[in-house]
Amino acid sequence: MWTAYLFIAIFGVSSYLLKKLTLSGSIAGSILAGLLYHAFSWAGLIILITFFVFANLATRWKRNTKRRLPGAEMEEGIRSWPNVLGNGGIAGILAIVAALWPQYRDLCMVMAASAFATACSDTLSSELGNIYGKRFIYVLGGKGIRGNNGVISPEGTAFGFLGALLVAISIYPFMNTLQTVVIITIAGFAGNLTDTFLGAILENKGIINNHQVNALATASGAILGALLHIF
Repeated sequence: MWTAYLFIAIFGVSSYLLKKLTLSGSIAGSILAGLLYHAFSWAGLIILITFFVFANLATRWKRNTKRRLPGAEMEEGIRSWPNVLGNGGIAGILAIVAALWPQYRDLCMVMAASAFATACSDTLSSELGNIYGKRFIYVLGGKGIRGNNGVISPEGTAFGFLGALLVAISIYPFMNTLQTVVIITIAGFAGNLTDTFLGAILENKGIINNHQVNALATASGAILGALLHIF
């Protein structure tokens, strides 16, 4: 057990020193990692790290090019605690549920993985789709503008599917069924699409912000993952 908590400590400190997370983000991320490990053992840490690594790689990829594109992030990809809660808060809640009611551990693990698959799918589709996208479509109809909420491209959609699949594959050694991989991939990809529609319908009107969109999208991915797992 001590090796896991040492790993969590190294994760928290290195994410701050390498400017992947702010101090508040690093603390929130470490707490989230502790909850996931307590509930799901190393499987919880693996799904978190898989999302964290690929999301950061996508965010840092061709940063100079992104600065010149619409939708460039002023934070330069450094995440704070609201980002951590938006992307990982639902998984943290599920970890608490699993710890309190161990009989639902497997279900909660699938849901948590689906939530992270949603977050990873959303990050890869937006970060990489913004670079490699050729034709942009507004999901509510009409031509879209690169980088705007509710705008997708075929290339970004493909990257989104890959992001969900990466998280799903990471949990395979712990649940050991291809069916689970398929469930998490579908749930994560669908959660990403939900994020897009929420951005178009609610965020564009100023009803909710991006962090709230992420939280609702990851919750939708988790719920779909649960339904597919049960039925």
